Amino acid sequence: MRLSLHLEECLLLYTLLLLAVSAFSYILFRLRKSSMDWSISRSQMMACKKCGQVFLLRRQERDRRCPVCGENSRNFRLPHSVILDKMRP
Repeated sequence: MRLSLHLEECLLLYTLLLLAVSAFSYILFRLRKSSMDWSISRSQMMACKKCGQVFLLRRQERDRRCPVCGENSRNFRLPHSVILDKMRP
């Protein structure tokens, strides 16, 4: 059994192989990209009104009290700074 390929058949095989490799790499890229997507956290940073403790409130938790002193807390805000004002456009 003798295998002889003509130029047209070689070009066809080369083109099909190139398409198959590019399709496989695209599918692999899409699978890897979907597994590496960033997800935005729904946790909140809270600050205690009484003791000033800053803590992270998970999204499942409904209790907004400070874990240290038990006082009600508020959303954390960065302190005012001249440097931050200069950084903002």
